[in-house]
Amino acid sequence: MPWNDEGLVYRVPYKHAPGEYAVTALFGGADSMKVTYLDYCEIVGRAADNDKKYDDFRIYHVDEKSFAAMTAVYDENGVLKNIGISGENARRLLYIRIDDPQTADRMVRSLAGKIGKDICAELTRKTEKARRLFAEYFWDGEGFDYHVIYATEADVQKVRDEYAKEYGADYVDKYGYGINEHIDQSGEYSHADDNMIKGDNDRMALILSCIPREFEGDYFRLAAGILDECVKGVIPQLDRTEDFKFISKQYD
Repeated sequence: MPWNDEGLVYRVPYKHAPGEYAVTALFGGADSMKVTYLDYCEIVGRAADNDKKYDDFRIYHVDEKSFAAMTAVYDENGVLKNIGISGENARRLLYIRIDDPQTADRMVRSLAGKIGKDICAELTRKTEKARRLFAEYFWDGEGFDYHVIYATEADVQKVRDEYAKEYGADYVDKYGYGINEHIDQSGEYSHADDNMIKGDNDRMALILSCIPREFEGDYFRLAAGILDECVKGVIPQLDRTEDFKFISKQYD
């Protein structure tokens, strides 16, 4: 295999005869994507000519055997469509060609709508009253996350009781936050991990990573906004306390 100082490297041409091919059998030149396997189980893909800055992705937790089994798919016009690893039940996509903003918009909206629908379906299965519902979202150019935390009356009371027991009922921290503010902080609910709900974040990360860099932030905000609206839309169906709050924010 073609190991060098960078790692295990293959070049996948952007144009080839239509069909699906093992990446190990492809030998691209200047107009190709350089796909590198690093020895800490990571794949990095970048355009070989450095002009196609959007053709840049990073995938973790891939073993060398799986890397060697990667295939590239070319459409009927011989243009690179995607790169992935075929498994027993499904093909894990590592790269998708996204040619224009219209395609990006359609893909982000479609997937965000599906993720939102899945999250809302889980929320409507909850039987305990909700006192807080948190939504948190994140994007760092590689990883995407959107999840909600369904905090019940017991969850919120646990946070309140722990602060009151340790610091007293009138506790105020150095930032001026009292107990009433702390119960509105999602980070206080690690004990409620069983009530965390998320969707296909890996798929959204894949799409965002294949969008031109100058636009990926806009589409991340679009995805988060769609998901927030989905969650807000299901709130009237939930059993809630009188002081229920929905709190959504981006985290670092």
